[in-house]
Amino acid sequence: MFVLQVVGSKAWKTYGTPVVLPLRGQEFASSYHEQGAPTLAFELQAGDVAYLPRGLIHDARSGNDVSLHITIGVLSYTWSDLLLEFVADASLNCSALRRALPLRFARQEFVKGQAREIIEDFLSRPPAASSVET
Repeated sequence: MFVLQVVGSKAWKTYGTPVVLPLRGQEFASSYHEQGAPTLAFELQAGDVAYLPRGLIHDARSGNDVSLHITIGVLSYTWSDLLLEFVADASLNCSALRRALPLRFARQEFVKGQAREIIEDFLSRPPAASSVET
């Protein structure tokens, strides 16, 4: 994200990146992730711009004077976005992917052969043109 200091000044601190390249909506959990010690401290004056990479923990504090900054987020598509879209589209075209999972599928004793067959069959198919299987 880009931070544009518009009015006044603001003191910033960065702390590190405990979650490398977090997904959109993936939140920082202080009970699980450690913020750590500050890695950088700087002050933005009116007209200054700073770039803070995705996942970088940061905080900002203004003094007693008026201070205003604008944050501009940069959205990018990730490999996980692509894969999620692929699976969503495939689910429209492959009824096997819409079937309910068998009982006890998450247990250690579950025989995974049937699930493996369904996934291998799905992966071996060419992508559907524009028709949707019902």
